[in-house]
Amino acid sequence: MVNPWTGITIEDYERHMSDPGVYQLQTLSEIFKAKLHKYKPSSVAILGVCSGNGLEHVDRRITPEVYGIDINASFLKLCEERYKKALPGLHLCQLDLQVDEIPIPEVHMVACHLIFEYVSAGIVIDKISQKVTAGGVASVVIQNNNGLSSISKTGIDSLNRLVPLFHEVSIEDLIFEFGQVGFQKTEQEEIDLPNGKSFTIADFKSSAY
Repeated sequence: MVNPWTGITIEDYERHMSDPGVYQLQTLSEIFKAKLHKYKPSSVAILGVCSGNGLEHVDRRITPEVYGIDINASFLKLCEERYKKALPGLHLCQLDLQVDEIPIPEVHMVACHLIFEYVSAGIVIDKISQKVTAGGVASVVIQNNNGLSSISKTGIDSLNRLVPLFHEVSIEDLIFEFGQVGFQKTEQEEIDLPNGKSFTIADFKSSAY
């Protein structure tokens, strides 16, 4: 079965996610910026990198190696066009996190923003655990619908094809799944969004041994 993410255009995705009533693209960029500042990773992987939202915050002197993973080839093409010159250490890979292995070396930070709503958390977290260095961190963002529809109405109908794939994820489930592979939650916060939804942001640190 074809994953519906492969049929979404970058124009529709960015218009929807940056809509003033959604404001998720801008919020995710600021979250990623804050995590880069906090952890100063020498290497980072972004699962669901899309067109590279937030990569403008990467300081290549601090984080020379950047790995971007996405299922949509057109997203990755635009990401390369936008950021490869500024980030010569940018490596992009097209794959399905649900079924494919992640062919990258270990990294100090993995950003998992709005990923777990579209995959089996246990499967993907197991793969993440094999790619984070001892003492490294997985930074997670999940969406809380708070009783609202999973895909906000912005007049961009193509995003509705994602509805059958979307499922809400609880932070308790993620804490359990990360704990199964030796990661401990180190911090958690909530951010309210303009449309009544919210983000839960949580960081999980891998065992130092």
